[in-house]
Amino acid sequence: MKAADSPVFRIGAWRVDVPLEQISTGGKTVKLERRSMQLLICLAQHAGEVLSVDQLLDRVWSGVVVTPDSVYQSVASLRRTLGDDAKEPIYIANIPRLGYRLVAPVGPWDEVPEFVVHHPPTPALEPGAETSEASKGSVPRRWAAIGCLAVVILILAYYLIDRRWLSTPSVSARTSTRVGTVTPAISKPIPEKSIAVVPFADLSEKRDQDYFADGMTDEIIYRLAKVPDLRVPARTSSFYFKGKATKISDIATQLGVANVLEGSIRRSGNRVRVIAQLVRADNGYQIWSQSYDRDSRDLFAVQDEIAASVAEAMKISLAGATLTRAGSTRNLEAYQLYLQAQSSVTVDTAEGSIKSAQAKLRQAVKLDPNFGLAWTLLASMSIALVDNSDLTPAVGYEEARRLARHAIELDQGLAEPHAVLAYVYRTQDWNWTGAEAELHLALSADPADPISLMFDGLLAITLGQLDKADRQLRAAVFRDPLFNYANLNLGQVLYLQGRYGEAETALRRLSEISPGFKWTRPYLAKTLLAQGKAPDALATLQQMSDDDPDKLEYLPIMLFANGRRVEADVALQTLIAQRAATDAVNIAAAYAYRNDKELALQWFERAYAQRDLGLLEVAGEPLFKSIADDPRFYAVLRSVRLPH
Repeated sequence: MKAADSPVFRIGAWRVDVPLEQISTGGKTVKLERRSMQLLICLAQHAGEVLSVDQLLDRVWSGVVVTPDSVYQSVASLRRTLGDDAKEPIYIANIPRLGYRLVAPVGPWDEVPEFVVHHPPTPALEPGAETSEASKGSVPRRWAAIGCLAVVILILAYYLIDRRWLSTPSVSARTSTRVGTVTPAISKPIPEKSIAVVPFADLSEKRDQDYFADGMTDEIIYRLAKVPDLRVPARTSSFYFKGKATKISDIATQLGVANVLEGSIRRSGNRVRVIAQLVRADNGYQIWSQSYDRDSRDLFAVQDEIAASVAEAMKISLAGATLTRAGSTRNLEAYQLYLQAQSSVTVDTAEGSIKSAQAKLRQAVKLDPNFGLAWTLLASMSIALVDNSDLTPAVGYEEARRLARHAIELDQGLAEPHAVLAYVYRTQDWNWTGAEAELHLALSADPADPISLMFDGLLAITLGQLDKADRQLRAAVFRDPLFNYANLNLGQVLYLQGRYGEAETALRRLSEISPGFKWTRPYLAKTLLAQGKAPDALATLQQMSDDDPDKLEYLPIMLFANGRRVEADVALQTLIAQRAATDAVNIAAAYAYRNDKELALQWFERAYAQRDLGLLEVAGEPLFKSIADDPRFYAVLRSVRLPH
């Protein structure tokens, strides 16, 4: 495979990032216009060859009526950007009466290119759009929010990003961003038989097949994860690097792997071209590469072939491995509708987007009634509509139950619908036995699934089984090192176990992984307070926006701990005025921290009366220390069938 067919390659001293449509060198980055990038790629793919103006028009301006002047102007613009000299070219040479030739060396990207040139100042970058963190409407309690999202994540095998709850570092995916190395949460030797699959790039003409490229990445991850003795980080960790200019070696270090698989998809009509290459992370050596030019209907076979070829290149036997995904489909049209549905809700979880996704999924199951994953995603959409207050719990959860059970009837090997049922049993029914049974079935179907492991850990927290919670959450983080929610809940269980220093380390690591993740600061503040660091705890919480409703949950406690009684009283009364119907547990915690036992118990009893989801996480919570031995506290826990 030519270097110029890769998503990232080198031309001279310049790094070319095709998916980002930008080039960079020496700390400078320039975003190219799409046509300029296509021209540069075309020249690089034919490095050393002379391409006529007519050939460039056919290949770069295909289907567009332009004059040769467009070529002249684009070449001149590229030369200025590259710092080239038309009289003494070191990048693009003009061959009189014949055309243009790229004379700079082209190769895989490495850290120290041999070809070095001094460049004039490059044009200023166009500002990228910052990731919006704005809150949109009311926010449900953390347990409901995390639970619903995690269920849908399991179905999508990716973050269902609602910008109210989940955020990536505040940078544009279209700018050059070097991701700092994140300290691994679970330190273990890196096994030779380990691989990360980074998101495949969409190199289609209109760049409108991103959902298709993501689907290809997801399926290859799933297939490789089924290979015995091969460690494959889950999709949430792999997709952390999407749109970021990160070295292969850094990706491998952060994910704890020895090898990285990268690739691209170029789709045109009914044809699809897939390029994949397996790279050794420590030295950049290309172990294997292959390109596939096929009819789109052969896509599923290509996914199987790539997984098998990678395993063969890594000298791993596929004996006993089942690469076909449970609940999947071989109907290309149904599969595309499924990918479009999951892509649309990944961007936006508003009611309109969810209902649009539901419509696509209904089309998909009409085309293939046995498409279990589509039925399961439909179930998760019903849950999302409940948590967005667009459906009543009675209607939405019952619909989710029905659809999930239907998916299980279609394919007993599916893990995902069991997770949906576990969520409904825990959140809506408070049926711990039912939730445990469903999670057991989910983990039987896929023992290494990080979301099922995390859910099992969360349920163990609810039931006061903190050692089990620690074990399951560590397993989830090992399987998916950069998964926000798994890291958050690992910090939570360490906090509940009284291992405050370790909890602080885990939560600060989460801040490195995702600086904008909204739940890190309140949990870090609680952990600092438990260590007697009241000023640091308050300062941490104060970093949250005053408009963030979740800041108010802990503000009365942090102000009181710092001796600011008047402000604490005001904050507590504000919390009561605004959140009494949903956050009685937090109000009880504020009174318990003040040692006002009677009011604390009254609010704790009210939490039970109104089925406050905060009761799901009180086991071991040190904020309730002053009332933990009171019979009325025990009575509430007994009523909910929780340990006491």
